Amino acid sequence: MQVLEDWEAQQEHEPSFDVEANKIGEGYFVRVTFPTGETETLYGYATKADAIRWIRCEAVVWLWKRGEALKKVAAS
Repeated sequence: MQVLEDWEAQQEHEPSFDVEANKIGEGYFVRVTFPTGETETLYGYATKADAIRWIRCEAVVWLWKRGEALKKVAAS
């Protein structure tokens, strides 16, 4: 039971990623929802598979770079 509770607690502190089709035009976008409720939308994926591939392969690096940029802004 503790494993499930630990997993649920971790989910509360990590962003979620959703892939959606553009409403106008073609292609897809990724919506990132942070635990604070803040969202960020990343456009420019030709296919749903491209968006999913970005989440699986690039999202961790993007989150790190975003965090570093936010730290620099906060330190200014």
